[in-house]
Amino acid sequence: MQFSETMKTCLKYFIAVCILQNSLLIFTPVSAQVLCIYCYPQNERILVSSNNLILNGGFENGCTNGEAFCPVSQDYECDLSSWICSGGGPGTYAHVISNLLVKEGNKAAYFGNGFSEVCSSVFDTLCLSQDMCDVTGIPTGYPVSYEEYGGESGVSLEQSVDGLIPGDIYELEFWAGGEDFPKMELADGVFAVDVGFGNIYLRDPATPPEDGIGIRYVVVFRASTSFTKIKFTNWGHIHFEATELILDDVRLMKSSEIDDPCTTSVGGIDIEEALDIFPNPFHTSAILDLSNIELKDGQLLLYNSNGLLVRSMRVEQSTISIERDKLPNGIFFFQLVSQNQVVQIGKFIIE
Repeated sequence: MQFSETMKTCLKYFIAVCILQNSLLIFTPVSAQVLCIYCYPQNERILVSSNNLILNGGFENGCTNGEAFCPVSQDYECDLSSWICSGGGPGTYAHVISNLLVKEGNKAAYFGNGFSEVCSSVFDTLCLSQDMCDVTGIPTGYPVSYEEYGGESGVSLEQSVDGLIPGDIYELEFWAGGEDFPKMELADGVFAVDVGFGNIYLRDPATPPEDGIGIRYVVVFRASTSFTKIKFTNWGHIHFEATELILDDVRLMKSSEIDDPCTTSVGGIDIEEALDIFPNPFHTSAILDLSNIELKDGQLLLYNSNGLLVRSMRVEQSTISIERDKLPNGIFFFQLVSQNQVVQIGKFIIE
């Protein structure tokens, strides 16, 4: 799976936060209440907080290694504490694993559910489109599992969460990986997460036991009620050489209680410390002063308000002139890159 650089993904959230904070327009990448999605190709945690509103987020309690946790399955043996398995069918083989594939604690949940169709009945994946972190293009009525695995419902693990404060921002972090077969290079699978506003489709990469790198997702949303349901769904292998979801380390935190929340920084760079551009807004051109920044192999990347790259410029002087050229009126964001690392961010308006 080819993910954008961490900072390109973070920029999408930066766009949402900056626009909302300045009341310029409403930017909703996924739904009316989901503000943004981060995705990091790494196993280590992203967010630092001692408060987790999810119970048994590491699937450590209720089942032992190899035990199946879905009641409709013919192999059903146990219940995961604080979680409900819904959907699936007699052939569903979702179970707890405890081996080198686990990246947090000693256990993880494997959503084994046979095969599924994600785009059409001919078992193809041509409809799938990667939009930074989430997947788009899936037609109505899909994904769909084979009948013995639950049909359109797929197989899900869900947990109800009470005590949210309507209007406050929350951040759901979890690790997603996938099964791995020796001597086979498996393609990414497709699964969904729902934080109360409908399915968000994501990819899960194969994670070999010794050196596999999964994806850390962070879904940022604004609570609309005091109650929500966190739900993960897998429909099965989307083709014969695609993996299925392994889920671990699910955490839900109030943004204001996170040490370095997504709402105040972008990849560790404080929004308040972002570079300024003058004049701003501008009509024809503006100047960016870089005299206090040391760059190597410097680049300036410009993005529009949809997070799409619109211009890339080499940085060879201490000042940069940003010309309007053919750029339309609107809000734009920039990243200053040194040796392939984002070192500063900022925004400007053309009018």
